[in-house]
Amino acid sequence: RWVSRLLPRALLVGLVKTPKLPRQAWRAPALAPLLCLAGGPPGAVIDLPFFSDQRNLWFQTIHHRPMLGGMLMKKPSFGSAPAWKLRQENSFLAVLLDLGDAKLSRNLAYIPADRAAILASGFRYIVVDKSRMEGVAVGRSPGGSVWPRVRRLLGEVVGEPDTEDEVVAVYALDEPRLGCGQAR
Repeated sequence: RWVSRLLPRALLVGLVKTPKLPRQAWRAPALAPLLCLAGGPPGAVIDLPFFSDQRNLWFQTIHHRPMLGGMLMKKPSFGSAPAWKLRQENSFLAVLLDLGDAKLSRNLAYIPADRAAILASGFRYIVVDKSRMEGVAVGRSPGGSVWPRVRRLLGEVVGEPDTEDEVVAVYALDEPRLGCGQAR
């Protein structure tokens, strides 16, 4: 009983002694390539790497595009059957997801009809979280990066990024391109 009286008072004293209330929150920067994507032609996004964490959800708050993945695709029981079928059977998507997972020895061959199927499904963009290609995120020593190699291999499959900065790269899978130029 005495705890129920003392605890609120202790919390109140702690709050009064706190120098700044409310505390400042971290502000997520609005990354230029994602702002460029937000203003581009309609189309859904394929995030790479696919299952690294939830940063793709933060990216989505900037570009506002539908995306393959997100919270619903972490478990088969939550994802839609067509999306899971696409992930399992589409050779073009398999190449992209493997490159996003830094599986760099993968054969880059895919069936052209599978690329067309991705485009017909409404997917138009690839967003690469470059920070997930660095050091321990990909099982390398701190400071080691697979991004230069992933970028080169992605270039062989989909061409050069439409726009990129130090954090993210955005590729368009079809014309018209984004046209924002490099955000560097």
